[in-house]
Amino acid sequence: SNNTMSLAAGKDQAIITINGVESGHGSNNIVAFNSMDGGWDSILGSTVGSDDGVYLVDENNTIAKNNNFRNFYDAGLETAGFISGVQFLDNTIDNVGVTGMGAWYNNSWLNNTVRGNVVTNAPRLFQFLRDFGLQPGEQYVYFQNNIFSSNLFYPSKYSIHSVSWFDFQNSNSRNGGPITASSMRLGNNTFTQNNFGVDLNGPLFLPSTMIVDGGGNICSKTSGENYPLKCGQ
Repeated sequence: SNNTMSLAAGKDQAIITINGVESGHGSNNIVAFNSMDGGWDSILGSTVGSDDGVYLVDENNTIAKNNNFRNFYDAGLETAGFISGVQFLDNTIDNVGVTGMGAWYNNSWLNNTVRGNVVTNAPRLFQFLRDFGLQPGEQYVYFQNNIFSSNLFYPSKYSIHSVSWFDFQNSNSRNGGPITASSMRLGNNTFTQNNFGVDLNGPLFLPSTMIVDGGGNICSKTSGENYPLKCGQ
C-alpha cells in the first residue's frame, strides 16, 4: 500500500514483461492506494513500457482498491486462471493500450466484484474472454455470480467499436481443443449503474443469457430483442 512506482519512459519490455504488482496462487492479499506509471509511449501496439498495473493469476479473496494506474501498454488490471472472491474497487486507470480491465489466458471468474472503477483513454472499459482449452485438473470454465457496478468509462481516441467485450461463446481452440457448452458455467453476472458512455456501441455479451440487468446502466442504444441491458441515456 501507498507506494509510488514508475518505469522510465522509453524502456522496451518486448522481451521481458513487467507488471506493477503480480501475485500468483495467492489469497487474502491487499493492493491499495498505490500510484503506478508504466511508462508506455502511447502508441497502440507498442510494447515500450510496462504490461499491466496489477496482474493476478489463480487468486482468491484478494482486494485491489484505490489504486491509480497510468501508461500501461496492455491493461490497468488483468487476471489469468481461476479468480474467485476478488474485489476490484475504486481504482482509476488512464492511458492503456488494450483495456482498462480484463482477462483471457485460461480465464475463469467466480464470485468477484468490480465496483467504482474509472477508466479513461483506453480502447475498452472491460475485455473478458477465454483463451486456451481446459487445463489439467480443470473441469469447468466459470463466468458466474460476478458483480459489475458503478464503473465509469470515458471513450477516447483509442476507443473501438464496442466499449466492452464479454465473449465466452467463441472460445479459443488452442492447447487442448475447444471448450464445449457442457464445460461452461455461465450466468448471474449482474451489471448495475455502470456508465459506458453513449458515443460507441454498447457492451458485447456472448452469450447474452449470462447477464443480469441490475438497472441504471448508461450505454448506447443497442438493437436486438435479446440484448440483456436496458440502456439509459
